[in-house]
Amino acid sequence: MLAFDIDEKRVVDRFLELVRIDSPSKHEAEVAKHCAKVLGELGFDVRIDGTAERTGCESGNVIGFLPASPSVAGAIALASHMDTVEPGRGIEPIITDGIISSAGDTVLGSDDKSGIASIIEAVQSIIENGAEHPNILVIFTTGEEIGLLGATALELTETERETFAGAPCLVADSDGAPGAITIGAAYHYEFVAEFKGLASHAGVEPDKGRSAIRMASEAISMMRLGGLGELATANIGSIGGGTATNVIPDSCKIEGECRAMTSEEVEAIRDDMQRCMESGAAKFGGSVDAKWKLSYPGMKLERDDELVLKLEGVANDLGLPFSADYSAGGSDANILGSKGFKPITVATGMTNFHATNELIEIEDLRNCARFIMNAIVSL
Repeated sequence: MLAFDIDEKRVVDRFLELVRIDSPSKHEAEVAKHCAKVLGELGFDVRIDGTAERTGCESGNVIGFLPASPSVAGAIALASHMDTVEPGRGIEPIITDGIISSAGDTVLGSDDKSGIASIIEAVQSIIENGAEHPNILVIFTTGEEIGLLGATALELTETERETFAGAPCLVADSDGAPGAITIGAAYHYEFVAEFKGLASHAGVEPDKGRSAIRMASEAISMMRLGGLGELATANIGSIGGGTATNVIPDSCKIEGECRAMTSEEVEAIRDDMQRCMESGAAKFGGSVDAKWKLSYPGMKLERDDELVLKLEGVANDLGLPFSADYSAGGSDANILGSKGFKPITVATGMTNFHATNELIEIEDLRNCARFIMNAIVSL
């Protein structure tokens, strides 16, 4: 454990400053400028990548590189996202008994500005105390909340790819007390399917029609939905079709998803759902056109992985409760794994995120920065 500590007042002030900058998804330009300025003042080589046109966001991702101390080898990446969900405009943070919350009519934005504030404080404390450190790459992404857009489009230079190939990447973006980490997350497929039948008058010529709604209903009735095993799930999220009560519907659209920890398992669930849709359409004389999309790949480390064990040691040294779990949810970590990093999601203390009663304890904000700071020099 390092002999020095982070500056609690500074990390709190940084967080308060960040959440007051509006940055709902696709509107991250102002917070991106702010983060780039702060990292530049700390000595990072900073750029905003050229992904805005592809993501539809006002800004690209903020990427900052700090070269290693002369006697230190290795590299580590640190990541958080800059966008917040709505209602996230005009956020006014309030501090009561060591807890930061919003005024009540917006989210707080601790998802994920607690991660940004903690990362900046961690690297700032290391720099100002002259601690030796590896190569550090900071990545603040856009559009995470609406499909991991910035991470997916992320533009790394050849030097960055080479320097950080296989490097640990701490993604500060989950609830839970600091010291908790997520070491695996599921593959996630989504689909939109349209069933096509034949319209006819439901009262005059009911037997001439082929109901697309009936096809979709049959397909759904055959599917295995809900929990299908450890972190494996399938769901139909929406259904719609038809035009009037007296018309046999010739079209019906359903939307759904499936998740699992391995590509083999998620593809098996996907293929089974596809077979059900094709069978349901065929049974009633119609057809189905299903379009599948891999929303993000899975990522998984074993609990005895060297990186996991080192982070457990960091948590123990700091007196923080350690846990290493898997999740069916997704984050930038899923994408960054496919970019050549070795990602782990770390808890920031965010609570009730995406809700107007969102909050974070100052002690958790402090401990997240401490955890990241000590991890930087320990990995």
